[in-house]
Amino acid sequence: MPKNSSSDLDFRAYRQALLEQGSASDQASKQGPGGNRLAMFDLDRTLVAGYTFHAFVFEIARRGRPNSRMVLKNIRKMLEYGTHRIDFTEMLAQVAEELTGADCEATTRMSREVFTKYLQSSIYREAAELVAAHRRLGHRLVMVTSATRYQAEPIAEYLGFDDLYCSELESSDGKLTGRLLGKPCFGEGKAEAGRQAAKHFNCSLQDAWFYTDSTDDLPLLNIVGRPVAVNPQPALAKIARKRAWPALSFKSRRAASIAGAVRTGMLCQGLVGSALAGAATYALTLSPQEARNRMTSMLGDIGTLYAGMDLEIEGQEFLEAARPAVFIFNHQSYLDAVILARLLRHDITAFCKKELANTPVLGSIMRANGAIFVDREDARAARSQLKSAAEVIRAGRSVAIAPEGTRSMSQQVAPFKHGAFVLARQTEVPVVPVILHNSGDALPRGKICVNPTTVKVTVLPPTQLHNCSREDFNARIGNLEQQYRETIAAAAV
Repeated sequence: MPKNSSSDLDFRAYRQALLEQGSASDQASKQGPGGNRLAMFDLDRTLVAGYTFHAFVFEIARRGRPNSRMVLKNIRKMLEYGTHRIDFTEMLAQVAEELTGADCEATTRMSREVFTKYLQSSIYREAAELVAAHRRLGHRLVMVTSATRYQAEPIAEYLGFDDLYCSELESSDGKLTGRLLGKPCFGEGKAEAGRQAAKHFNCSLQDAWFYTDSTDDLPLLNIVGRPVAVNPQPALAKIARKRAWPALSFKSRRAASIAGAVRTGMLCQGLVGSALAGAATYALTLSPQEARNRMTSMLGDIGTLYAGMDLEIEGQEFLEAARPAVFIFNHQSYLDAVILARLLRHDITAFCKKELANTPVLGSIMRANGAIFVDREDARAARSQLKSAAEVIRAGRSVAIAPEGTRSMSQQVAPFKHGAFVLARQTEVPVVPVILHNSGDALPRGKICVNPTTVKVTVLPPTQLHNCSREDFNARIGNLEQQYRETIAAAAV
């Protein structure tokens, strides 16, 4: 983007301009010395929704150790810092002191668990796409954060950063000493980290980007040529408008809120309403299938309405091109069931893992709707359940299956299991691929509050598998899996 871009930009427009202008200018700059470019990112509220420290406090409290006193002291320190009673360095020094004697390896293991449980699903999709855009342009990626290495390193590794500058805790003989190692990476400390990164990668700060949400980072924002405000706090938003800095708002992840809780409650009520509508239809018609169809269509219509989900569908005509069929989809969210109900609407049976049967509200509705719950740990039971799915298809109904077998923590597509494709070959019905680009934005794994969003869906043409050799059968599954990855990646460009 140009240095003086207008503020409050649409994210997709910003990223597209970055790619287009970056490709041209990078190509020219690489003809001479110093062609490297630096893209630096803050962490909290820039790459992830909320604050990573909160996840660690929550996990310590959940584990019940070392004791509730430590948790309360950490919460008090955050409140004192938030009300400007202590500065950041003092707060961090007191937190470090509470960790005196903690085993470094055990703390590292806990940091990985916290990342997997809480933080991975809190990464803004837009942030991940922006990091990927800079990587595509060949830029050096550096995270510059006041957080500790335990908070930041798993995220930096996951997103593929080239380097990390953060606040460091001193250790000796594998134990934390309770002291800080050097100055925190905060305020002027971040500016110094930016200078070090530029020197290390032989980059010019005047041609570097820095993305952040807070005026605390003005020392670094002021020395880069391409400052960008991300989810800016009011004071930074005001400065960005005055100086004509780009300002981006990431909406794919949100911290829990009263509005989100209310919307989630409305969604649960809507799901119950769809079940009652199905029961009423059965009472009037005595037809189980009509009752299920009524429940499915209402589940999709009311569920997407109350969840605030709009669907942007490409290839909608393929949803009715061949019935019955095996509809496959990539699994990102519990709300995928609602999205599939909206798309498929009638004569559809879900084939899903048994854990979903115990999900509040949605599990009960899916049981009432005839879903087949598979136990992947029991091979004999899984074969029996696959046989039940074949009987459903022969009775004229379609089956929806997620070949990954479990929800993804991100948009990344996991390797496909073969059960869905074996079922299609045995029953001689086509496979219809349904690609969900960002359903995880509506309800990320590990979250409980829904997030209003537009979900992009791509439906590919039906494909037959019953008339191919075993070798060709495996190759086609691999091709389909790759097509999912390429389609999602292409939409993010």
